[in-house]
Amino acid sequence: MWRLPPFRIQIIVALLYFLVLGGLGLCLRLFPLVELHINYKYFIHTHSHIALLGWVYLGLTALVTRKIKLAPKGEKSLGSLYWFTQFTLIGMLFSFPFQGYALFSIIFSTLFLFASYRFAYLVFRYASPNIKQRPMYWWVRLGLLCLIISSLGPWSLGYLMKTFGPTSVWYRHAIYFYLHFLYNGFFIATLFGLWFKSDASQNFKHKLSFWLFALGTMLSTLLSFVWDSGNLLLVLPGLLGVILLMISLFFMVKTTKTTRKPKPIVAILLGLYVCKLIFQFVGGLPLHDLQLNRSLIIAYLHFVFLGPISLTLIHLVYREFNKRIPSFFLWFYALGFLGSEFLLAYKGVLAFFQGPSLVQFDFVLLSFSTIIVLGIISLLYDNKVNK
Repeated sequence: MWRLPPFRIQIIVALLYFLVLGGLGLCLRLFPLVELHINYKYFIHTHSHIALLGWVYLGLTALVTRKIKLAPKGEKSLGSLYWFTQFTLIGMLFSFPFQGYALFSIIFSTLFLFASYRFAYLVFRYASPNIKQRPMYWWVRLGLLCLIISSLGPWSLGYLMKTFGPTSVWYRHAIYFYLHFLYNGFFIATLFGLWFKSDASQNFKHKLSFWLFALGTMLSTLLSFVWDSGNLLLVLPGLLGVILLMISLFFMVKTTKTTRKPKPIVAILLGLYVCKLIFQFVGGLPLHDLQLNRSLIIAYLHFVFLGPISLTLIHLVYREFNKRIPSFFLWFYALGFLGSEFLLAYKGVLAFFQGPSLVQFDFVLLSFSTIIVLGIISLLYDNKVNK
């Protein structure tokens, strides 16, 4: 029987994927500087899949199965599902770099989707009746529903590529739809749910924050479709959705507010999420040049992934261990994160304003990315040594 590894081992495995992700990122940063005999586009596909489905998905599901206890029948299925998920991820890791989207990578990606459906079913079906009344479960359930909805994007790609081609607006609509429900739905909602204590009870502010978030996430989906048209019938309700997300965050902070001064890391995470919502609102404005600015889009996606998502996930893991995040990691991660974000955003801003190009841009960006990888290595070392 394939058993589910202990929680610490699951986290170490997730961090190993985070490290692999960093290594792939360094290869992409090296590409403009040295001659590498790799297919750049294929490595981008590998990088994105390991980022979203390796590090974050495994980290979140490890926390979910630790915080939400399943009935014995559901618990027994988690082990085989975990190892099957590993099989799909390793398959993607060793197929995407060599063939991009082709037979084997598509097979492994499709199998991963089925694995994620199975995980959602186990949580929905076998979570204890008591936990289903708690705010934590409500948010996690919403996150898993968004994960299922996001999969409509990948499922539609085959038809869209065959009918309209990979450069069509419909192809990009499907990608943005997928990323929206994955980032803003599954990742954020699940992280919010895991933030609550298991015994936290429902109250009016909890429910209001939850339903505002759900409605805001649905409405803000429309912003994924405005970049090619600027249609106000999509823009206005989409921007309203982001405003609802801001109000939802306000009430969430109210529900978790205590008389004690919040820890610095909590204040930082809150600030990052507020920045994310501001960027999301500005990006939804009908400014065609802004929405087509590839550098700013990449800067935004990196900001959300490395900032609100990854740092919150790391915080929740260390909170589960009753430990503080190592200061060495925080300093390295902050330096690499802020430095790389500044460079990516500055490159995008140059498209609007005449400014000096940064000397040795690619080398400096590689340096900041290396610093992030060093921080990830320190995090792995801390988890392996301090048992």
